[in-house]
Amino acid sequence: MPGREAFRQFDSAAVQSQAAFLLLLGIQTGPDPEAAQEEQLSALIAEEDRERFSFPPLLLSPRERFAAEDIRASLTRRSPNFMAVSLKNVPGEIANVIVLYLIPDLVSDLYEKRTWLTAATLMEACLFHQDPLIRVAAAVSYFEISQEQDRLISILEQGTYEQNSLVRDVAATALARIVPDHPRLVQLTASVLVGNSGEPSHTSLLVHGTWARRSAWWQPGDNVH
Repeated sequence: MPGREAFRQFDSAAVQSQAAFLLLLGIQTGPDPEAAQEEQLSALIAEEDRERFSFPPLLLSPRERFAAEDIRASLTRRSPNFMAVSLKNVPGEIANVIVLYLIPDLVSDLYEKRTWLTAATLMEACLFHQDPLIRVAAAVSYFEISQEQDRLISILEQGTYEQNSLVRDVAATALARIVPDHPRLVQLTASVLVGNSGEPSHTSLLVHGTWARRSAWWQPGDNVH
């Protein structure tokens, strides 16, 4: 579902498209901030999907982290109701105002300006979204450009307790990348490890990272393969 349209709807397809949109924003804070954004996106999502999704490539990646308190202040000036939501620090009924009015406007700003400040502002607002998938996706992408990293880690940890398996998987995957020794990850894997019995496995699994998808070392014909 195209980005602008997705943020103005509320069914499961719209929510998943919103989450994908937020995650794509975070991908653009990749390890090579000087690389052209078009090149980075082309390596991650097919051209036809990018056109269908109508995703706006941002300008060069930021060189410093944004202060969340400054962004929250600007959001409060824009929507006084945001102060009530942010003080509670939990999604609630007042958050409907954020979802219905503020967030779609922030998405429009992002398409128009394509700056990292507008992206950070959108991510900050989405942390108070009522849907946990949106909160987790926003926390994942916000991590690389926000000064309040502990707060974002806490949101990801909360996401690992959600009943929805997609939310749990996204949260746990992000947590493993950001804080690989987090105690919550030990809890999640303990249930898998306990009870394993029988003959030991002789299979090894090597997983390449996203940025190695075009590298040769893991592909057929190379030494590792």
